Amino acid sequence: ARVEANVEQVRAARFLYLASGSAMHLLSVLKQTPLWDAIVAASEGGAVLAAAGPSATVLCDAMVDPRGGGFGVGLGLVHQLSLIPRYERWSNEKSRRTIQMAPKGLVLAGIPAASALVRSAQGVWAPAGEPGLRLFRDGQPVELAARNATSPA
Repeated sequence: ARVEANVEQVRAARFLYLASGSAMHLLSVLKQTPLWDAIVAASEGGAVLAAAGPSATVLCDAMVDPRGGGFGVGLGLVHQLSLIPRYERWSNEKSRRTIQMAPKGLVLAGIPAASALVRSAQGVWAPAGEPGLRLFRDGQPVELAARNATSPA
């Protein structure tokens, strides 16, 4: 994450993909590094940034800890949205606890394994893949249209 040749390749990339893996490890590798700055610059410059599974949670300002469902601080590229990847695998109790613990105003997206949440260049979010995406705000289910209308990117 600090090797200049890697940083330059990422800065110039038009498509970046963060493979699924350990969110906590990815966070520790990218946080406050030139590589993270290059990812942000590329994304803000129009590059497509895709992240799979737990790696996607790192992009959010509030990050769900997959071990217990609590919240930590992510890298903050995506605001007022937090993700639960592979949501269908979470127990009802763990889901309920996480939804209730979410900070006020934060949209929490439960995303099934064969699904995605995609943000257009205009900042509009849309589901993709298999159905089953669930959104919550302040402990209550919400529709995606409400998230798009009231929250920044």
